[in-house]
Amino acid sequence: MIVWWDITKSLYASEQENGLNWGATIISNLPAHSVYYFFPINSATQRPSPLDQGEKPAIDSPEAAVLFKGALEKRISDNVEKLRNQMRADDEAAKNYGGVVQRDKRTCILSALDYSGTILKNEAKELEPEIVFISDMVEDCLHQSLNKGKGAFIQLTQPDVDSEIRAASAIPLNLQLEQVWVTVIVPTASSDTPVSQRPDMNGLQRFWRATFQRCGLNADKYQWSIGVLPPRLISPPPATLPGETQAEPSNN
Repeated sequence: MIVWWDITKSLYASEQENGLNWGATIISNLPAHSVYYFFPINSATQRPSPLDQGEKPAIDSPEAAVLFKGALEKRISDNVEKLRNQMRADDEAAKNYGGVVQRDKRTCILSALDYSGTILKNEAKELEPEIVFISDMVEDCLHQSLNKGKGAFIQLTQPDVDSEIRAASAIPLNLQLEQVWVTVIVPTASSDTPVSQRPDMNGLQRFWRATFQRCGLNADKYQWSIGVLPPRLISPPPATLPGETQAEPSNN
């Protein structure tokens, strides 16, 4: 299980808090001995340091489950605070030299997807792999492989994503998704929070479906959820369920 949690400023604080709770819930409900990784989404997803990783222990009581989830959330919160302190220090150092870093203002999900492939290649084959993105999925990142190696941005900050779909198709992604569950959970703020600066959700879904399909996406193992933790991740099925299918994601 690989969980990517968006810690960039494109999410409101309440959305990030919901994302942390969902991520911890997902890990807590894994079967015993499942291997998990919990990564941050920012601009440094090519070689990220996990906020937590390990093997889910066997838990024999509701009280132990609460303790495990609480300890998990604290480890992640402590580590993300250390990361943010380092990012602030990096930004301050960059300003002193006339540059700008701002790793918490760039969202590099394509690189996270590619790095997930590296992890999955090294995992035990008997484990059913899954990648979960808890994010608004608004890619806003410089990709050095584009523009003949000079680099170019993929920016999903506009309603029309067709040009970005074409540009992103030139970015190599080193993974195969045929046997991988892929789940996107988009946090939502309260109804009184302005979100007009965000791109059209249908456009985002089109971009990411095209990207995932390029890597062999299995539609039966794909879900896009808005503001809700999918029931399958609250009470996950056994490691293998022959003939299990997943409903097509809604475009609403």
